[in-house]
Amino acid sequence: MTAGPDAQIGTLGDDLVLLSVSQGGGRVSAPNVTGVGLMGAELVRLAASGRVDITGGRITVLDPAPTGDAEADAALASLAAQRRPPRASAWCSRPRRGICDAYLARLAAAGVLQRQEQTRLGFIRVTRWQVTDTVRLTDARARLDAIAQGTGPVDLGQAAFGGLAHAIGLAGRLYPGRDGRDRRKRLELVAEGGLTAGPDEPAQHAHHAVPHSVHAASHAAVSAAVHSATHAAVSAAHSAHAAGAGHGGAAHGGH
Repeated sequence: MTAGPDAQIGTLGDDLVLLSVSQGGGRVSAPNVTGVGLMGAELVRLAASGRVDITGGRITVLDPAPTGDAEADAALASLAAQRRPPRASAWCSRPRRGICDAYLARLAAAGVLQRQEQTRLGFIRVTRWQVTDTVRLTDARARLDAIAQGTGPVDLGQAAFGGLAHAIGLAGRLYPGRDGRDRRKRLELVAEGGLTAGPDEPAQHAHHAVPHSVHAASHAAVSAAVHSATHAAVSAAHSAHAAGAGHGGAAHGGH
């Protein structure tokens, strides 16, 4: 059964982290970049629940009351604390401290991941995560595959999932080489927003019209994540190269 847009939006952050861990050898690949994607996912979730709106590229809080979800509440509190409505691109590009660790912890608490501590060279501690709920992983991968292999327009949930997956670099890892070229291109087009059904335009598998504010949030979040993630990835690559050269290429632990 294909999950509706609301269901996909509700698990956006968890899905991105789960797929990142599964493709990163038990670690979140490029956590700074993934953090940008998670900020985008939270923005979409808040818009979908009617808590925020986006007008002229700026985010306005409509309802600051707690949602009951710890990460969504942290995002909402961050937005509410701003002196003026922040630009979506700027807000998404500054992941809050520990955002990836928070999602890893919630997936572990739900029994989806299990934390494993390893030691290298006798003193370097490395944290890795084992996927314990393979059904949950298979479901997330199947939903992304359906988006990447599709041919028509996508609904809101698919646009957010596929676009943010592209933004954090999952497309290249999940669909490598020449065989995956068409799927990578498809997710790139999804990220650009050209395949998303508008508020009054039904998409494949869509069950209801998408409110304008949610559509705007999805487009803004994905666009911001794509550009911010690209910049973050380049910066991270330069930093990693410099650190490796400065330490003789020694391995470093951590998430």
